[in-house]
Amino acid sequence: MRPVPRYPDVVVVGAGPGGCAAAVQCRRLGLDTLLVDRAGRPGGLIANAWRVENYPGVPPVDGPGFVALLAAHLERFGIQVVEEEVLAVRPGLVVEGTRTSWRPRAVVLAVGTAALELDLPGAAGSRHVFTEVRALLERSPDRAVVVGGGEAALDQALSLSASGTRVTVMVRAERLASTGRLPEAVRADRRIEVRLGCALRGLHATGNAVEVEVEDGGATEWIVADGVLAAIGRRPLTSELIGDLDLEPLDGVHTAVPGLFVVGDARLGGLGQAGVAVGDGLNAALAAAAEVRG
Repeated sequence: MRPVPRYPDVVVVGAGPGGCAAAVQCRRLGLDTLLVDRAGRPGGLIANAWRVENYPGVPPVDGPGFVALLAAHLERFGIQVVEEEVLAVRPGLVVEGTRTSWRPRAVVLAVGTAALELDLPGAAGSRHVFTEVRALLERSPDRAVVVGGGEAALDQALSLSASGTRVTVMVRAERLASTGRLPEAVRADRRIEVRLGCALRGLHATGNAVEVEVEDGGATEWIVADGVLAAIGRRPLTSELIGDLDLEPLDGVHTAVPGLFVVGDARLGGLGQAGVAVGDGLNAALAAAAEVRG
């Protein structure tokens, strides 16, 4: 591995689709570019995808398959993902990591989002509660409960089913928040049960399993599962990194801080689309190049 520069032109934080797009475009434009990710590998949350089927020019592929495409793309441009957790971006565009700090001319934040946690008795700190399906799949679960009725919940339910897991999707509302392709695929999947208008009341660990207390139609029942996947929403991670810096967006990926750009889910919140993040990454790279070259 070649030495990591302390003063690169651009530091890209986060190696999801948006961060990878920004790093590659910066490299194409001749900028000394550093791509940093706490996991030390490309992909981000898209590794959890059941199927990426709306990215132009790419045949339908599951999350791990799409990650492999990202890794190959970075390799073609000689871009390594530096494993480092970025703790803060300080005034003067000082990027502080756990072991190293950098002072680039431009910073692209592609840090994505963090999952909202279940506010239930027995959920905090439970080893049976997950926010990413790949972590749950490592348990090879026979049965799982997915909480949420949006696209992320249904997508991850389909990923679990594809591995042979029986899934119960718990939705507080009387209808799904997602429409179109994903609900159709879920309804056609015999291993997935969707329960509308129900509420979780608590979790109780029982050895290697967890009992989920569910209130449905005024009645209470317990469902035994190997794990519970929370897909109830997400929050941007940018505010945790920038402290007192003004992140108020000015125009798309631009912020009020010269040289600081925000892309993808970190800008939009929630769980977005890879194509949108990639477009943001390209725009940020062009803006970063203009900043570096004055």
